[in-house]
Amino acid sequence: MMSKVTNKKKLMKILLSVLIVFLIINIIWGLYVYFKYNPFQKSVEEHTKTVGHSYVCDGYTYSVKKPSYLSLTGNLAITPVLNLTTEGLRVGNDGITPFTGESIDVIIWPKLFGGYEIVVNISKYSGKINSNNENEYTILEFYVDENMNPIENLSSEKKKVYEANKNNLKDALKKINSVWNLNE
Repeated sequence: MMSKVTNKKKLMKILLSVLIVFLIINIIWGLYVYFKYNPFQKSVEEHTKTVGHSYVCDGYTYSVKKPSYLSLTGNLAITPVLNLTTEGLRVGNDGITPFTGESIDVIIWPKLFGGYEIVVNISKYSGKINSNNENEYTILEFYVDENMNPIENLSSEKKKVYEANKNNLKDALKKINSVWNLNE
């Protein structure tokens, strides 16, 4: 009889310990997300005078994606507003037409102990509609530093696209820093 009571007490202690550890992990995660990502969210809200997770201002969409539950990785993003459907077709006054051109998206991952990891996605839309009724496009992706300079060796194609879009990237950096100021 005495050993059953002792075993129950041990089991209760173990369960209580696990529960306490789980609560501590959740509290630390919640505080991290709040203090790391709320300043980014508030900066965008002040800049665009809107509230939410995605904001449109000056022809760009600014978004703050907080980390998923118990993850430490969220991101910030800036993308041009192109009024495209999910198939890459432009929606305009003259109806839906294929879009030809490039779209530059910048995605920023704040690091746990400061600094950022930044990737640039340049989508090149051909204007040709494929058999799935989608606009054909290719995406070139490369990592950059806080000044939008590549931090990897670029292929000749990526280097050509980077050079052609260098001024657009610098403009995107100005917009990013006017909202989030990555250099602080």
